[in-house]
Amino acid sequence: MQLSIIIVSYNVRAILAQCLASIKEAGHNLEYEVIVVDNLSLDGTANYFSGGMDKATFIWNKENLGFAKANNLGLSKAKGDYILFLNPDTIVTKDSLEKTIMHIAQTPKCGAVGVYMTDGTGNYLPESKRQVPSTLSSFFYLSGIAKLNKKSRLLNGYHASNIDKYERSEVPILSGAFMMAETKLLKDIGGFDPRYFMYAEDVDLSMSIEKLGYKNWYLGDIKILHYKGESSRTKNFAHYKSFFGAMKIFTQKHNNKFSAAIKCSLINMAYILYLLKSKLNASKHSHSNKLPYSSAIAHCTAQEKVTLELWNSKVGFAKEIIFSEDVSNIHSDADVLLYSSSLLCYSNLVNSIANSNKKLPTYILNNNTLIGSNGKDVAAEVFEL
Repeated sequence: MQLSIIIVSYNVRAILAQCLASIKEAGHNLEYEVIVVDNLSLDGTANYFSGGMDKATFIWNKENLGFAKANNLGLSKAKGDYILFLNPDTIVTKDSLEKTIMHIAQTPKCGAVGVYMTDGTGNYLPESKRQVPSTLSSFFYLSGIAKLNKKSRLLNGYHASNIDKYERSEVPILSGAFMMAETKLLKDIGGFDPRYFMYAEDVDLSMSIEKLGYKNWYLGDIKILHYKGESSRTKNFAHYKSFFGAMKIFTQKHNNKFSAAIKCSLINMAYILYLLKSKLNASKHSHSNKLPYSSAIAHCTAQEKVTLELWNSKVGFAKEIIFSEDVSNIHSDADVLLYSSSLLCYSNLVNSIANSNKKLPTYILNNNTLIGSNGKDVAAEVFEL
């Protein structure tokens, strides 16, 4: 078997279904398996997939093991020559599977490989490629100073701004949302460090790979969609505790005791500041998409048009929906796009979103479910039509 795709799911039933649909389409020419490790979802995920899916195995945990342990559980069951760790809130393309495998096979001492990730509006996600986080680069990133000049190599060293987002290049750190490597290498390392519940485990694994003499690669000519906003639904005490807790584990693991003690003190201070900031902003900001949109253009079939019109009359998604089966026709005044997967394959959908100059919120219609978001800081929104 060529490829084992490991997905950890937690309360993302509809988004997971869309991800699996994109894998089925993209993996048409591959010998692959999907291993879904569910961390005790409470949104009906188990019932929805009770009938199983072609080439997919589901592991139903009795507790939330966290990201690292759940991925390692999937890794222990994998039969493929290559492993792809994949987030459920992604849409993959044919290129992202086939060409990534090809790159690893043809590149000596290739470690893990990552790709160009776009959010739901077509904006590039800079965490697709990163440098080893230093104290200074992490400070610029977490404090927001890096946003002052996104092209500055000094201020944006965290996101490897020295590498163009469209090029292929060696890069130290990759995102765990899409990370592919040879199975033997990952099993030799032992997978993710199980001490990480969530966050920093991908940074740690990337560094572990390079310490063995391999080189991680970023492939900027291969694109996937990553909604990215799911964690923003719960940016509360538990979220920040997990995030900064992971930073402390990482710091203690990769520094001597004296240096780690100083850096952990700074992390504790940052943790307190973030909690205060979170409380101050709680009443000012909403993490949901703002409805209604003024004008939407929907590329769908005649049958789907009837369903969308009826649903819109109840929900008030947009004040006006312009329907067209011509996917090249983008209305100049539209502020949101709706694409049906029955008219465009997922690979073309991702490339269309990523390459669009308008950078509009884009929702994908599949089996009477509409999924999309208004950017990386807004959680993916799911509508059952």
